[in-house]
Amino acid sequence: GTSNVDVLDLARAGVVARARALGPASVPLYEAESGAVALAQMAALTYAMETAPMRRRDLELLADR
Repeated sequence: GTSNVDVLDLARAGVVARARALGPASVPLYEAESGAVALAQMAALTYAMETAPMRRRDLELLADR
């Protein structure tokens, strides 16, 4: 069945969703050109790591309200 397939529009996805969708456990269904998935994975995971401190601070500020 298709209950084990999740589809996500990576262009519209948030930082965390994109990083999780392209993480090590992901299985791409289509790759337009060789290496495109690897580049997208590196970009998504790097961006998630770089923005983690800011996202963590946002959560702290929200918790203080």
